[in-house]
Amino acid sequence: LAAATRPAELLLVRAATDRSPMPALPQPSTPPLRLVIAPAGGMGCSLAAAIAASQLVGTGWLVLLVDQPGLDDAHLDALLRLWQADPSRAVASAYADTCGVPAILPCSWRERLLQLDGDQGARALLRAEAKLRSVSAPVLAEDLDEAEDLQRFTGLRAEG
Repeated sequence: LAAATRPAELLLVRAATDRSPMPALPQPSTPPLRLVIAPAGGMGCSLAAAIAASQLVGTGWLVLLVDQPGLDDAHLDALLRLWQADPSRAVASAYADTCGVPAILPCSWRERLLQLDGDQGARALLRAEAKLRSVSAPVLAEDLDEAEDLQRFTGLRAEG
């Protein structure tokens, strides 16, 4: 889904202990997928590592997680359209009484993002944003953190 947004840069952040193969992307992938090894410490550390590795200037970062099975290209398109109306401001996904990822964070946040640490990603920054824009996506409240979550999700899909 990330590659389908036609990004200027495509980064995959994962732990040094993750030995799974790189995801297959449509060929040719432009730009190529670059791997960023996250330091131990959680989502904040991972996001800071991605921002440090990024070469983008003056645009923004579309931040996705891999554990939201309800995410689709229509939602990403809606986020991008809203962000393109004013790229100086963040855009987030709204679900479960919060705003979070996927989100598009402006490059003007670079220094704040580089300071992230621990298991908190950009959620506090999004909450503090007075003029945060969002796209509703209740389905994104479902995430897959444990093997049981995947079993429950696949069972629900089979029933539906």
